[in-house]
Amino acid sequence: MVKKRFQFLFCNHKVEVKNMLINRWQIALTVYLLIALVLIYFKPAMMFTPEGDVKHWSSENTETTSVFSLVIVFPILALLCYYLGVWIELLLA
Repeated sequence: MVKKRFQFLFCNHKVEVKNMLINRWQIALTVYLLIALVLIYFKPAMMFTPEGDVKHWSSENTETTSVFSLVIVFPILALLCYYLGVWIELLLA
């Protein structure tokens, strides 16, 4: 059982649900783009300067640097969205 579940996580399977093909990549990409667009549109203060420029990554939290810069947040967000897509695909299977 564990081997099948492990193989399922890394194979590019499609799950048919009520005449709809749902692919984990489609789910992940859609969620990622929505969250990324919301972050860029609202420009949270921890990632952007008051002028709207992107803060650079640094361990210090100053006016132009932050631990939560887009360079750090976007790759982590991509991984989380992928695993969310896997989870949804397994849930619907």
